Amino acid sequence: MGLEKAYCRFCSNEDKGRYSIFEAVAEAEICYCPYCTRGLKPKDAIKDFNNLMNNFIKKANKVLYEKTDFAEAYRMFGRIIDLVPESEEARFGRLIALLYLSTLRKAYFKEFYELFNRDKEYYFSRSRNKDSFVIFLEKINFAIDEYDRLFRRRLMYHRYFYNADCIKLFLVRINEIKRLKQMMLLELEPYMQKEKHSTRASSLYNELELEISTKENEAKHKFITGDGSTYKLIEFSDKGNPLLAKEEHKAKVSGIRLFNKTLEDDGTSKYLIKDRVFPDNTHLYRWVKVDFIFIIIFFFAIFASLIATALLRKQTDLYWIGYIVFGLSVTVFIVLLILRIVWRYKIKSRRHLID
Repeated sequence: MGLEKAYCRFCSNEDKGRYSIFEAVAEAEICYCPYCTRGLKPKDAIKDFNNLMNNFIKKANKVLYEKTDFAEAYRMFGRIIDLVPESEEARFGRLIALLYLSTLRKAYFKEFYELFNRDKEYYFSRSRNKDSFVIFLEKINFAIDEYDRLFRRRLMYHRYFYNADCIKLFLVRINEIKRLKQMMLLELEPYMQKEKHSTRASSLYNELELEISTKENEAKHKFITGDGSTYKLIEFSDKGNPLLAKEEHKAKVSGIRLFNKTLEDDGTSKYLIKDRVFPDNTHLYRWVKVDFIFIIIFFFAIFASLIATALLRKQTDLYWIGYIVFGLSVTVFIVLLILRIVWRYKIKSRRHLID
């Protein structure tokens, strides 16, 4: 008879972060909470635990995929792992959140790789659902590709970089992305060695091979800045810094107006390149909550204006004021409702895209 995680909802205090979690034998007739000594039915206690974990995961996923508060999502998944180290969704979620924490100047690719390797022998090798691991790698690959697409927009305008520092950072990130994809390729090799490997794994494997080859060729290109200066990569130093060679002749750059943007605030540039790369829905998430409150207020304002109009019509000639208030209330109510629909659509579409 195996032990399973159980939860006592009678002595737990979720507001204070105290959760009475223990192990119980599912086949037993009764089990006792070690914290309050209350007798519980094992099946009910185990069911309560599963419901608790599902709620935790649901809240953390909402913060990660809809609110896009990646730091908070990382902490929430970490707390779930502290309670239940074997939680597959929590470990996957924490790794994904860590990757989405990456900004232009600080990419957490190295930290992601270290965390993945640290947990790999402990958990991922024991994962019962192998398809979930392939799905996890697909999400990681999507996050990397999205970062690759978005961080380029920060460093260049069309195909021209703002300055040589932008080229160096570009090459560093491209190299890091390539190494991360190579790591994913190695993780997929055991799946490809099986006679009956999934189509999903095979498709991802081929996609990674192509992308790695593309990144290797991309580093061999020449890079042009807005003033026409042309640079070429010589090699990477031992510390991973790119060494560039500047060509004598300048390329012709016409029809493009580049702002004087820089990565570091040196006092000479008017524009500092933004650091955030991934979209931020935090403000939309807050506005949706505020919008709902105003929708309720103006909903009651519509009925209040109708009642006021009826009363004023009997007592005074100023009843037209009620019609004006009614019209304004209806207009504002409709506008707020449309804004709520649009904002929620953006939030949901973002979740659908990355989840």
